[in-house]
Amino acid sequence: MKYPTFLLSVVCFLMIAACSQTQAVSEAHKLARSPQNPMVQQLLSLINAERSKRGLTILRENPKLAQAALIHAEEQMAENALSHSSQNGDSVSDRVAATGYSWGFVAENLAAGRETAQETLIDWINSPGHNKNLFTKQASEFGAAYLSRPRQSQNDLGHFWVLVLAAPLQ
Repeated sequence: MKYPTFLLSVVCFLMIAACSQTQAVSEAHKLARSPQNPMVQQLLSLINAERSKRGLTILRENPKLAQAALIHAEEQMAENALSHSSQNGDSVSDRVAATGYSWGFVAENLAAGRETAQETLIDWINSPGHNKNLFTKQASEFGAAYLSRPRQSQNDLGHFWVLVLAAPLQ
C-alpha cells in the first residue's frame, strides 16, 4: 500500500511543479507582450540614442510593428532558430501588412542568444546589413520584441530579439 501512496505523491508533486512553471512562463509571456517590457524599452532607447549620435531622427514606437515583431519572435523561439521567413513563407513585409500597417519602407533585424539589449545592439551595429537597417533615413517608426526561456540544451538559443523598422506608405 505504501508504493501507490508514494507514486500518487510524486505525480501530485510533478503536476504542481508543472502548473507553477506554466504560470511563470505565462507571466513572462504577458510581460513580453506588454509595451512596458523593460528589455524592449531598453533596446528601443539604445537605438534612438545611437541614431541621435549620428544626427538621425529618433524613431517612434508603433504598436502594430511591435505586434509583427512579437509574432515572429514567438515563432523563432518555438523553432529555436532565426530566419527572416516565417514557417508559412511570410516575410517581414507580409507580417507587418497582416497587422494592418500600410508600409512604404520596412526592414527587420533578428538576434538570438544575447541576454542584453546592449549586446544585441552591438552585434547589429557590427553587422553591415543590420547596421544599414538601424541607421537608415527611410525608417520613421519601429517595434521590437524580446522573448527568453531557460536553455534546455547547449543548442538552445534561449533569447530571441526581433526589431521591425518601417515608415508608413505616403
